[in-house]
Amino acid sequence: MVEALYHRVRTQQPPAASAGEFCGRVLRDLGIHYDWDAAKAAELTQLPGPVIFAANHPMGAIDALVLMALMDQTRPGARLMVNAAADFVPELKAGFLGVHIMKRDAAQQRHARNLGPLRACLRLLHAGGTLGIFPAGEVASFPSLRNRTVVEVPWNAHTGKLIASARATVVPVFIEGRGSNAFHYLGTAIPRLRLALLVRDMMTCTQHVRLHIGKPLPFASFAAAASPTQITDVVRRACFQDALA
Repeated sequence: MVEALYHRVRTQQPPAASAGEFCGRVLRDLGIHYDWDAAKAAELTQLPGPVIFAANHPMGAIDALVLMALMDQTRPGARLMVNAAADFVPELKAGFLGVHIMKRDAAQQRHARNLGPLRACLRLLHAGGTLGIFPAGEVASFPSLRNRTVVEVPWNAHTGKLIASARATVVPVFIEGRGSNAFHYLGTAIPRLRLALLVRDMMTCTQHVRLHIGKPLPFASFAAAASPTQITDVVRRACFQDALA
């Protein structure tokens, strides 16, 4: 199914002019409807760089597709940090930056493999560019089969380090959505099935995806934050509370 989807989108004419446009075509082919506040999106085009879009991660690949579509419309040339497992489509390489987040890899091994992508992120931001990130690093799910409340894991403090290093303005984005029951139950019971279940969810999604754009946070708004962890906490709160206000 995925191969057929890729072939249909790749062969559309004229070819997609950007990774974000390609993502929009994938969403249309899948019949996934999405939207955001047009007035708030228009304001993002005027932000001085560097800019970081920080979003929650409720559904997996769908989140990456819709966030990339939003950034492409408002911040041309933006790139999105994604799981390296998704960084294999030629049409998306100009827009995606793949990082290794698989827990089966030792922390030291992940760090070594991610040095290149992280440096690319910093180069982009220091040049005044725009980067999209999912600070949780994984899709929201059940903590366990005994605790069947969907939660997003704590956000990685590397988010705060990126913001501080680049002195970036942050755009919090809350993505409405939820993974399927199959993903939550089977993925919790058998973690190695999670990726396959997320692909299944993308191919069968019938949800209308709404992106809530929060008020941009200029770097000066983090003055009271004493550490990367505190900066990250401010951004997470803006995503889950302020963006929905």
